[in-house]
Amino acid sequence: MIRKQLICYLLMTLLVVPIAWSKERAIRPADQQSNADIRQALVIGNSAYTSAGMLRNPVNDARAISNTLSQLGFEVTTITNADQRKMEQSIRDFGKELRNQKGVGLFYYAGHGMQFDGENYLLPTDIDPSTEEDVRYDAVPVGKLLAQMRAADNKMNVVILDACRNNPFSRSFRTFNPGLAQVNAAAGTFISFATAPGQIAADGEGSNGLFTSKLLQHLRTPGLKIEEVFKRTTADVYRASNKRQAPWVQYSVIGDFLFVPKGNPPQVRNKTTLSDLQNRANAEQAARLEQQRLEAQWKEWQQKMQEDYERVLAFEKQVVGKDLKIESWKRFLSNWDDDNPYSQQDSELRSGAQSKLSYWLRGQKSEQKQQDTGVKLSGAAAKNKLLETKECVGCDLREVNLRMSTLTSTDLKRADLTGSSLLGAQLNMADLTSANLNNADLTSTKLWRANLARANLTGVNLWGANLGEANLIGANLTGANLNLATLWRANLREAKFCKTTMPDGSINNQDCDQPVQDEKPKSDPKMDPEVIAAKNLLLETRKCVRCGLRGVNLSAVDLSRTDLDTANLSLADLSRTNLTGAYLVRVNLIRTNLVQANLTNANLTRANLKGAMLFGATLTGTKFCKTKMPDGSTNNSDC
Repeated sequence: MIRKQLICYLLMTLLVVPIAWSKERAIRPADQQSNADIRQALVIGNSAYTSAGMLRNPVNDARAISNTLSQLGFEVTTITNADQRKMEQSIRDFGKELRNQKGVGLFYYAGHGMQFDGENYLLPTDIDPSTEEDVRYDAVPVGKLLAQMRAADNKMNVVILDACRNNPFSRSFRTFNPGLAQVNAAAGTFISFATAPGQIAADGEGSNGLFTSKLLQHLRTPGLKIEEVFKRTTADVYRASNKRQAPWVQYSVIGDFLFVPKGNPPQVRNKTTLSDLQNRANAEQAARLEQQRLEAQWKEWQQKMQEDYERVLAFEKQVVGKDLKIESWKRFLSNWDDDNPYSQQDSELRSGAQSKLSYWLRGQKSEQKQQDTGVKLSGAAAKNKLLETKECVGCDLREVNLRMSTLTSTDLKRADLTGSSLLGAQLNMADLTSANLNNADLTSTKLWRANLARANLTGVNLWGANLGEANLIGANLTGANLNLATLWRANLREAKFCKTTMPDGSINNQDCDQPVQDEKPKSDPKMDPEVIAAKNLLLETRKCVRCGLRGVNLSAVDLSRTDLDTANLSLADLSRTNLTGAYLVRVNLIRTNLVQANLTNANLTRANLKGAMLFGATLTGTKFCKTKMPDGSTNNSDC
C-alpha cells in the first residue's frame, strides 16, 4: 500500500509544470503608471570571450532583440562583445538617460553569467578569473544595473537576463553554484531569467538562443500585457526543452504595460454627404469639357497657321523678286491677326513674319537708293555694310577677307567677290545670283540652299563645301575645285563644267570649247623623281630635313614624330595625316591641304601656313612661334 502511494506521488510530481511566477508586488500610487511614450533600452550581447571560448548565439540574440525593440518604439543602444569597462560605462550612461527621461527602461543581456555569494554577475569578454574571488572585481554585478534603475526613479524598468549558461571557469573555483540567484528588485521592476534560479539555460541550436527565440515570437503580439508575454514565452521554452528549462520572472509592478497596445475598434459613422459636392463636380466637369473644346479648336487653328507660315517661307525661297516676297508676308500677317489665348506660338510666327517683311523692305529701299544715287559701295565700306545688314547688292568686294563669317540668308546679287576669301563662312540660303566669284576661296563654306544662279565660279576653290539643295542653274564652274564638296539635290541645270574637279576627284570637261588633252605638266610633283625619292626616304626613315616635297600626296599617312625641318611641303595633300609630335620648324606649308590633320604637340615654329587649309585639324598642344598663319597673320602664342 505504501509503495502504491509513493508511485502515485512521484507521477503527480512529474506531471506538474515547473513554472514559477514570483509576484512580489509593491504598492505604487495610481498616478505612477508607466509612460509608454518614452521607451529606452540597453542591449548587450557577449559571444567572443578571450578566456572562456566562443558562444554561438548571444550577439545574434542582441541584434534580433534590438531590431524588435526599435520597431516597438524603443530608443535602443546596442553593445556587442564588450569588456568590463565598456559594460560599466554603458550601464552608467543608460542610468543617466533614465533619470533624464523618466520613461520605461529595458535592459537585455545575453552571454555568460554566474552567481557568487548570493550576488549575480554578468561576465565581460575580457574576464579571466583565477579564483571565484576575482569575479567580484572583474565582472559586472547585476546589482549595479538595479542601483542605476532605482536612482533613476522612473516609471518602470524591465530586466531580461539570458545569462544562465554553464560556468566556463568552474575548474578554477573551489565552490560553484550553477545558474543565477533570485534578486530582490525595487518597486516598478520586472525581471525575467532565461531559466529558474540555480538552473542552466541552453545556448540554442539555431541562430538564436532558445529563450530569446521564443520571446521574439510574442513581443510583437498586440494587446498582451507584459506578464502574458513572458508567461507564453515560459510555456514555449518549457515545451521545446522537453521540460528541462523553465524561465523565471520576478516583478513588483502595479498597472499594465503592453509592448504593443491593443487596437481600438472602428467607430460607426453615417454616410458622408456628397450630393451638393456632386452638383459642383458636375458643373466643373461641364466647364472643363467646354474649355477642352475651345483649346482643341485653337490648337487646330494654330496648326493651320504654322502650315501657312511654312508655305509662305517656301515661296520666299523661290527665285522671285523682292516685291513678291514682301507681298506674301503682308498677306500672311493680314490673314492671321487673331490672338491665340492658349499659346504664344502665334505671336512668335507673326514676329518672324514681321522680321521677314522688314528685311525685304530694307533690301528694297537699299536697292532703290543705290539706283537713285548710282553709288556702288566697295572695299571696307561694302564689307561693313554686308556684315551689319546682311545685304550688299552689286557691291565691290574684291579681295575682301570674309573667312568664317556668318552670312546666312544674305543678299549678294551681282556682287563682285573676285579673289575674296570665304573659307568656312556660313552662306546658307544666301542669294548670290549673277555674283562674280572668280578665283575666290570657298573652302569648306556652307552654301546649303544658296542661290548661285548664273554666278561666275571660274577657278573657285570649293573643296569640302556644302552645296546641298543649292541653285546652280547656269553657273560657270570652269576650273573650279569641287573635291569632297556636297552636291546633294543641287540644281546643276545648264551649269558649265570645264576642267572642273568633281567631288570624287574626277575632272569634268563636258562643256569645254576645245578638247582637253589628258596630260600632266612636266613639273607635276607627283611624277618628279626627286619628289618620289624624298617621299620614300621620309616613309622609310621618318626624317627628311630640307627635302623638296612640293605637291606630294601624303593623305591619311602616319607621320607622327617625324623630322621635317625646313622641308618644302607647299601644295601637298596632308588631309587626315597623323603629324602628332612632328618637328615642322621652318617648313613651307603654303596652300597645303591640312584638313582634319592631327597636329597634336607638333612644333610649327617659323613655319609658313599662308593659304593652308586647316579646317577640322587638331591643334591641341601645337607650338606656334613666329608662325605665318593661313590668313597671313603671325602667331607668337608659344614664343
